[in-house]
Amino acid sequence: QGFGGEFQGEYLKKCIPEIVLLKNDSFLKIEDAWNVIKHAEYVICDRYHALVLATAAGTDCIMYLREIDGDRQYYFNKSCGFLKKVLGESYLDESDFLVLDRKNLLEPSAIAEKTRKQRKYILSEKKNSDLKEQRTGKIKEMAGIR
Repeated sequence: QGFGGEFQGEYLKKCIPEIVLLKNDSFLKIEDAWNVIKHAEYVICDRYHALVLATAAGTDCIMYLREIDGDRQYYFNKSCGFLKKVLGESYLDESDFLVLDRKNLLEPSAIAEKTRKQRKYILSEKKNSDLKEQRTGKIKEMAGIR
């Protein structure tokens, strides 16, 4: 074990006992990740693929935009572009999904506020359920999930 997410996971588990940690000696299979994310109450991540899976599963997701070489532009562009493509560019407020500050990220009130705001996108998507099914189906197809 190196200095990867294991230490962060253990710290979060101490702070939030309800968290379920999944430990694996190898890479997590996409099917297993899908199953976990699909049945989660919400997802907090700093990885693009977790955001994509959570969106496809209809699970609320808050993504911390981490830096690469001192800049957050890479993850912002990638994640914001994905959200605009899936949720619609005209009414998207990316700050409902993407955060820069870890300070209050794990506060229950901050999570509740973000997930409440995300519900407006889900309600809007229900008005156009055919489009939502098309988008979700395409994401699942690309990830090899049935």
